[in-house]
Amino acid sequence: EDTLSLHDALPICKVQFVDLEPLKLPEKGDIVDWYNVQQANGLHPTLDDLQQLKRIPYTPPEPTKTLPNGLLAESMEWERGHFEVTEKGLFFVDVDKNGNYHEKYISSPILVLAKTRDKDSGGWGNLLQWRDDANHLHTWAVPAELFQTDGAELRKTLASNGLKIVPDKRGRDLLQCYLMSYPAEKMALCVDRVGWSGQAFVLPNKVIGQPKDGELIVYQSMSGIDSRYQCSGTLEQWRTEVSELAQSHSKLVFALSTAFSGQLLTLLEQTQGAGVHYKGGSSKGKTTALYVANSVWGSPRRFYRTWKATGNALDHTAYMHNDGFLGLDEIGEISNPKELGNLAYSLANGLGKSRMSRSLTAKATYEWLIMFLSTGEESLKQIMEQHGQRTKLGQEIRLLDIDVDHSPYGVFDQIDFAQDGAKQSRLITERANQYYGVAGIAWLEYLTSHKDAVTKQAKQLLKQYQHDLSSSYPEGHIQRVANSFAIIAVAGELATQAGITGWQQGRAFEAAYTVFQVWVSNFEQVGDFEDRQILEHVRAFFEANGNARFDTLRQARITPTEYPEMNETIESEQTIRQKTLYRVGYRQLNQQGKLVAFLVHSQQFKESVCGDFDPKKVAKTLVKHKWLDHEKGKSTKPVRGIETNKPVRMYVFNESVFTYDIEQATNPYAQPPNTGKTVDI
Repeated sequence: EDTLSLHDALPICKVQFVDLEPLKLPEKGDIVDWYNVQQANGLHPTLDDLQQLKRIPYTPPEPTKTLPNGLLAESMEWERGHFEVTEKGLFFVDVDKNGNYHEKYISSPILVLAKTRDKDSGGWGNLLQWRDDANHLHTWAVPAELFQTDGAELRKTLASNGLKIVPDKRGRDLLQCYLMSYPAEKMALCVDRVGWSGQAFVLPNKVIGQPKDGELIVYQSMSGIDSRYQCSGTLEQWRTEVSELAQSHSKLVFALSTAFSGQLLTLLEQTQGAGVHYKGGSSKGKTTALYVANSVWGSPRRFYRTWKATGNALDHTAYMHNDGFLGLDEIGEISNPKELGNLAYSLANGLGKSRMSRSLTAKATYEWLIMFLSTGEESLKQIMEQHGQRTKLGQEIRLLDIDVDHSPYGVFDQIDFAQDGAKQSRLITERANQYYGVAGIAWLEYLTSHKDAVTKQAKQLLKQYQHDLSSSYPEGHIQRVANSFAIIAVAGELATQAGITGWQQGRAFEAAYTVFQVWVSNFEQVGDFEDRQILEHVRAFFEANGNARFDTLRQARITPTEYPEMNETIESEQTIRQKTLYRVGYRQLNQQGKLVAFLVHSQQFKESVCGDFDPKKVAKTLVKHKWLDHEKGKSTKPVRGIETNKPVRMYVFNESVFTYDIEQATNPYAQPPNTGKTVDI
């Protein structure tokens, strides 16, 4: 008040505050204390030093406007009358030609709090607020484009959220006029997706934290009001009845840590997310783990989603969980199984399909950054193979299969808080359905209150955990997976540090390490997997087509000096060969009928031998593993005398095609071959 009176008395002066927080002063310390500390440390601060301190402009509070008795907001002139809002409702007061006033009831009380717009001064709208008959407060930022229709969708949303609206056309039209045209003076910044917005985190129903400039931020979407982020019970109840029950079970701890991890992706400067898929038979507790994880953010029954949706629908679902966590149940119910591989890419990569508006113009592509937990009785690979597709390495390291069948108790490590696994599952599920949502809010409050410090610590932990997880695995794709596991471990440890989980420090990393070992032990693509895939594919081609698609050459008209075993007496220069259909090359035998080499034409190598693989990558891999006889610096060699006397460059495959130990060469973790005694059985 003293500052305000001084400001009013000297209207030409400029008032600023010194930001004391970075100075780390004792409680109730001021600038004088800072000066004394500097002096005690042998420093002699000057006016210039004072000028360098961070300062905050002083903005005097706006004078409070006094409303007429009974009104909740200033009235708005309209046509021959005006709108007014009282505790009884929204009314339109009309004046007839005789000067008589007529009051028309329109709806229960509703206020227009502010005008909204995005950071580019687009996406305009109005921020509405009302209470339902249960006295629950509703807030909704309505896009202005919703007012440019007949208003049916607007009224449906308002009515379904407790606003009572008159049924006649005149009243409906007046409601839309009022909500669209009310001259609110306050401005708010709107965002159209959940997630970080500067120092604040935006949820559909609330904003945790605020920007340093104090501007109001609201969530505004054409999709209406999203109420999945709900709370029930207290944090202490959730921690005691849900989180602490899970502490001795690695897969449940890991699932809960995954639920906390999405908010760290932006802080850790990650460009992509990842998914974890709990795969196992029925009654193994997969859905229990999903319910427990969903309880961090809302009612487990309402917050989770299923794979039973189109690709476009899942794009929108992921977008609505940006910077957060998404739970997807039962992968086997996916609407189009042939889309699964692409969905694994897009969910983790955070980029949806291109979209068109009704006017056939391009709409903005959905983008997001999420961590997601999936469940199902089959793995990504199994489903894709059932539908004639081959999984790619990129898909399998984005959706990480965790087999829960190997444990006698499924997702549980032991029986410790009920008589058996089924009762444990029912008990923790019941508790999760009673206490939910409060842990997520506490997590966001912790992050927004200590964002800079948490970010710094999270980066340090990420580096440490990634090293601890992946130091034994030099492969790039396993390093990437280890990074995802490390992010989840960091989230669990920080949530524990914040007093949210009730676990012992270090438990989240221990669980992540245990689950990581489960993943590695079941993952086929360890070692130099790309090389292994290529070599296995090429071998399979020759095993299937060694006779059918190769002419057989039995004489040495083909560069006889290349193969000494063929330097025998030649009865004729005519090449003896079998005619083949869809020929790709030649099977070269010596006079004893022993295979010497396969000769493959360059174009057939690309089209037939390589399949879906990049021919350059295939050739490089074959040279690396010495499957090809070739000229130095090339993967082919010139061969003469097959169709013409002129040399033709061909791929010359040696016997390694059949004899090479692919597993030992490409998987450093493979067991050594059994060299024991061979017996007939």
